Amino acid sequence: MHKTKYISRILFTLCLLTLISACERAVNLNLKNEASHVVVEAELHPAAGGNYVLLHRTTKVQEDAQPEAIMGAKVIITDQNENAFELTEIEAGKYQNINITPLSGEKYKLQIQINGESEITGETQLPTDYVKIDSLSYDSSYGILLNPAIICHLIDPPGTTNYYRIRYAVNGNLMVPTSAYDIIMSSDETWETENMIAIEYLENLSSGDLVTIYLMNVDSSYFNYYSTLTSTDRNVGGILGTNPENPTGNLGENVFGYFGSYSQDTMSIVIP
Repeated sequence: MHKTKYISRILFTLCLLTLISACERAVNLNLKNEASHVVVEAELHPAAGGNYVLLHRTTKVQEDAQPEAIMGAKVIITDQNENAFELTEIEAGKYQNINITPLSGEKYKLQIQINGESEITGETQLPTDYVKIDSLSYDSSYGILLNPAIICHLIDPPGTTNYYRIRYAVNGNLMVPTSAYDIIMSSDETWETENMIAIEYLENLSSGDLVTIYLMNVDSSYFNYYSTLTSTDRNVGGILGTNPENPTGNLGENVFGYFGSYSQDTMSIVIP
């Protein structure tokens, strides 16, 4: 029987994905009876078009309205060679520049200006290691609870600490987080011998289904951010919900969210 490694599964339903830099602060967001706060989701990924910045405002705890998109902001990402890329608003609150191609090990700076006044800044560094999936296996009765699981076997580089997130698609449909078990984070810091991550709680899989695993290699700040949400963000809706609390971010004390990057490897398996 395989031994499950360090896995953290957290509630985070309305966000896509991303990463964090080395500079991080505790964001103090007690929203009860306070004005709304800016929420930033910013992601860099080497794939073509794999970068975006989402800007929203939170709602007050007593309100049920959806978060408000922030339009008309000025968003710039600068690489370590001082090449600046301004992002275009492609839809309400979503900014993108397809000409940015992040490189392994390089640092990037994010600058956001809203209404020509307040500036938000953050930094991230694309992980140096490009970690690959070695193989996938299926276990119909994995672990103590005998859950069906897909085991992702990694080629984990020795001598360095690596942090991971797993996403998966079934028959081409990427699974969107809907519960505390839908986001899978893992670190090789506590692994003993086997380099593996178990993807459990796979519901409604049938023989012949094609499952594609996305292995994301993230940095420590990204990992710490999501680990913080494990204990602080218990509200359906994740960080875009009506009452988020104090996760660890890298964008300043009055901003909720993160700026990050990641590398990714994929592999598919057919359920027997």
